[in-house]
Amino acid sequence: MEELVETSRERVPMTGPGQGLPAARSYRSWISVHNRTYLAGLLVILSLILLVAAFLMMQSEATASVLFLSSLSCFIGSNVLVCFSREDPIDSRIVNLLLLKNQVNLCILFSERGVKGTSLIIPPADGHALPMQLVPFAPQEPAEEGTMQDPGKGPDPLPAGILISPPGLPLLQYLIREFHFSVPRDESLIGEAITEICVDLLEIARDVQVHTETPFLSVRLAGYAFTSVCDAMHREHPGCCTRMPCPVCSLLACVIAEGTGGRVSTVEVIPDLSENTLSVTFVTRKA
Repeated sequence: MEELVETSRERVPMTGPGQGLPAARSYRSWISVHNRTYLAGLLVILSLILLVAAFLMMQSEATASVLFLSSLSCFIGSNVLVCFSREDPIDSRIVNLLLLKNQVNLCILFSERGVKGTSLIIPPADGHALPMQLVPFAPQEPAEEGTMQDPGKGPDPLPAGILISPPGLPLLQYLIREFHFSVPRDESLIGEAITEICVDLLEIARDVQVHTETPFLSVRLAGYAFTSVCDAMHREHPGCCTRMPCPVCSLLACVIAEGTGGRVSTVEVIPDLSENTLSVTFVTRKA
């Protein structure tokens, strides 16, 4: 049965224990780079109100002093927020130089060694505590990539290939360590988690739209910081995005794999320089 789910920038309300996203992440998202300027404006307004109140309370020196110091603190805080509010903290051209050739060279090396399959992100299992990436030697059958298996059947055996650590795993570990991020085990919250990562935690996209149609999950990143990197990689080696995804796409695949418990492949990546967007399609298979 097909399931259609649309996830936009709106938050999923927390209705009870274990639902929604952790409070630490919600707090971090509220004070993200996209809200700092707005918050700075509120602090300026508050400082003016406190300053007026201080002048009105001049007959009480102690009260006036407290109000004046509070006004000054709000004004200083607004300046700090404005100074640290940058829409593009990392120049994508630098990322291009750091990332592009490394990924392309890995794909070329794999191709010359006879590795031609689409990478699989394998969820944590008994053999490994973290997501792993398997690059099969041979391409998989299209039917396997586009259809879900019979729920009564067990998972297909893993194809022969090279097992490596996903490029996005260090990013996932960073999010866990710095922001107490946890991958939701509820599949309906995967889209919200992806939005939280890209917009609020890593601040690499302005807006995220997630569309689910089992077994496919499509992610559209608007205002993506590294669209030029993806476009250059796609033009230089078209198979690189599916064989050896970049750290960002690999990170999203790791989140999907861990959240759904399935094997995840990146099947299509479409960068659009004119609109500064990146569209990525993943497919999930039973693990």
